[in-house]
Amino acid sequence: MRCVTTAMAVLAVGLAAGSCVDNEQSFYIEHIKVLADPPSCESNTGDAKASAALLDLALADSFRGYYYITNGTMIRKGHDTLKAESNGILIDGMEVYVINVDGALVGGPEFFQFQGYLAPDSSDIAPGYVVPASVVRTLADAHGCKSAADLAVDVFGSTGAGVPELPGGFYQAVLDEIEYDLPAIYSVVRFLGHTQGGKEVETNEYSFMVQLCCNCLVNWHNCFSGKGAYCEEPEEYQTCNEGVISGSGSTKDCRLYTYGLTSVWTENGVSNTCDAE
Repeated sequence: MRCVTTAMAVLAVGLAAGSCVDNEQSFYIEHIKVLADPPSCESNTGDAKASAALLDLALADSFRGYYYITNGTMIRKGHDTLKAESNGILIDGMEVYVINVDGALVGGPEFFQFQGYLAPDSSDIAPGYVVPASVVRTLADAHGCKSAADLAVDVFGSTGAGVPELPGGFYQAVLDEIEYDLPAIYSVVRFLGHTQGGKEVETNEYSFMVQLCCNCLVNWHNCFSGKGAYCEEPEEYQTCNEGVISGSGSTKDCRLYTYGLTSVWTENGVSNTCDAE
């Protein structure tokens, strides 16, 4: 679970329906941060701005990021402290919808409730969805993207006899499921809240481009042979958002799905074991 290391405390996350009225231009989203690095997965206000991200529909359940938001309302001077305090913003949640490159709606809008506070004349980071789970599922179905786990079972899993059979050209069956350049999408987000004085406010709508692929963030080359797939230990995989790269990132070793499934298999009609030289 990722942590927020700044003053904004996120208390609860849920799903509800909602809307907002007045627009407050001094309350706005500046950008989204690159994904933090494991193992801490902690994001900070000084982290770099993300220009885009890559999401693998075969791996990701959803895409959550950290938004850099600002309350530009100045603290009033003088003795009227109640008015000064009324400029603080209590964040009630965020709304997100996703469109394709032609502007057609892909999913949403969805409202996600959480609580946070943004002091007058300050900026902070707030966690929130970039691509919700419902949209990832919709896109995966639309593109016919088979999950990495299902693909591993289909190609490397046991037959009815209990011994996996890897026919000639089995690796091509994996390559056929990889799509490197699916059409991009745009996530459109706004945060909603109210001032301590009771005025409802919302940020600008902020759009962020997400490139899509299917099984492109899995290193399937390590499973080029049955011995590699079943017998060789996988490399460790660390990530702060599985199936998403924004800034730096790594691929997932296919052997995390196949290692240890069997010690005996048939490959190109020849019986093999992990112990064989």
